[in-house]
Amino acid sequence: MLSLFRVTRHNVARFASNRSAFADFDKKHKDQLEGLRKQLEAMKTEVDGLMNQIENLPMRTPYDEKWQAYLAVPYKDYDVAMPDIGNEDYNSLAYYYEIENLSPANSFPSPAFPVAGTIHHSNRFMVPLVCQLIEKPDSQPINIWFLVDTGAPYTCISLKTVEALIGTRDTDQRVFNLHIQEKSTKIQCQVSKSNFRHVNILGTDALEQLNVSIFNVPWKRGQFKLDKI
Repeated sequence: MLSLFRVTRHNVARFASNRSAFADFDKKHKDQLEGLRKQLEAMKTEVDGLMNQIENLPMRTPYDEKWQAYLAVPYKDYDVAMPDIGNEDYNSLAYYYEIENLSPANSFPSPAFPVAGTIHHSNRFMVPLVCQLIEKPDSQPINIWFLVDTGAPYTCISLKTVEALIGTRDTDQRVFNLHIQEKSTKIQCQVSKSNFRHVNILGTDALEQLNVSIFNVPWKRGQFKLDKI
């Protein structure tokens, strides 16, 4: 009987010892798993941040620097003299046509085209178009007076227009993506510079994407229509 008691006590002691060892083992691995869980959560947060940055990058188009080398004139070398278009001209257009440059627009028109334009200074084709910054889909569209230039490979907006779109001119961003006249459009706009820094230019890149051209030009009346081809 005494021998049996000793064996039983020994087994109980060994069981208790093993149980303690298993508890230590479980705690150690539980701590390791908890550490791994925290690392995974940190990695997920980092990945989510990177994905958000990627989603908010400006859209790539054939007119990015990578592709501009294939154009006759890369944007960094592009320039055109337009000293006759400035704030006074935009004010004049607003007065005569009752559409103020950079004024709020109720919505995108339907149908989007044709749009009536005017021949300003005898040879400048000016047209008001409804625009919205793609990166701000909830922002109110605005009316922008563009100079239609079939010799310009780029569409450009002035810093004053940039300010109307994002609320400031103090930005290093030099490319903006706009819906122009149609909500479905995605047109890349460079920031106007140098000798045309005050001018919004509707270039051939936008004309192609919108699939529009200049029609019905009664020169004596100084009018034209921008319409689908």
